[in-house]
Amino acid sequence: MAYILGINHAYHESSACLLKAGAIVATAEEERFTRQAHAKPARVDNPDELPINAINFCLRKAGITFADVDHIASSFSPAKRLENTEFDALIVEGGWGSKSGEALFYEKLQQVPKKLSITYGVDVCSKFHWVEHHASHAGSAFLVSPFEEAAILVVDGIGEIESTTFCKGEANKLTKLQSINYPHSLGFLW
Repeated sequence: MAYILGINHAYHESSACLLKAGAIVATAEEERFTRQAHAKPARVDNPDELPINAINFCLRKAGITFADVDHIASSFSPAKRLENTEFDALIVEGGWGSKSGEALFYEKLQQVPKKLSITYGVDVCSKFHWVEHHASHAGSAFLVSPFEEAAILVVDGIGEIESTTFCKGEANKLTKLQSINYPHSLGFLW
């Protein structure tokens, strides 16, 4: 029975969730261990700060080691995020949306598999998967629900480039029907 470790670390609300054969074994937010609200601020220079305490908690709850994890899913797609530049006249060079800021963010994200490998002494490259942010949100709601079919609405500040995504969930499959891209964002309005 496969273990899947999901991690959220790109912006804030860093967390981990461990599944075994599709059922939740454990889940935790990093802020519960560090006592720092949101675990970390959302900055272009820190998406590689990982929820190590939350990961370790999930592993302990399952009674396994990191080497026993079959797949690791990160709730972000770095390549898709590179499409998110020069969308606004208010961009600050070196910050979100600027070419240099997004390049730094991308570079830091690319370090995540290596950091996990070093931290746990296990090569994770073959089992590491980047998953689009809104697909992660939609999947975390639908795939563990008791429903065979559902409409799924993700409303966020921003994922990679999308702020709102509408999906159809059927069996164990998500189909994106429509999305709205940043800077049009109800999540940031909230």
